Amino acid sequence: NTLTCMGYVYDTKLNKPKQALEHCYRESLRIYKIQLGNLDNSVGSTLHNMGVIHGFWNQAQDALEYLIKSLSIDRDYSMNKEISTDETTVLCYELLAGLLPRDSLELADILFKLGACYAKKGMFNDALAMLQNVLRLQLSHESA
Repeated sequence: NTLTCMGYVYDTKLNKPKQALEHCYRESLRIYKIQLGNLDNSVGSTLHNMGVIHGFWNQAQDALEYLIKSLSIDRDYSMNKEISTDETTVLCYELLAGLLPRDSLELADILFKLGACYAKKGMFNDALAMLQNVLRLQLSHESA
């Protein structure tokens, strides 16, 4: 937890994402996996943070890898859970949405998180559009 908090401060408050990634998030990820297992929410949150940093650096493939891993851990995400709505996170989700296959459940996960971001920002029409796409994708997978 301490390393994750330090990473947050480096990344968001001091604008030093490289230090956050190299000195904090990588080590906290290693420790979380050892102590809590690969599927713990702390692992998912750390992977998310790492993906956002890579997205900010326009490293789409790395961002995609980390954020997809994060989503596989955090599939039961709910609108009640705290979600980051900063522009970097939203841009990463939008980037991922453009890279994923149009019929994938991973895309549904990304669109759900985008919808949640938009709703928390008061962009309700955009939120509804995202959530309608999620529903369409989920229904198409149920009928397949």
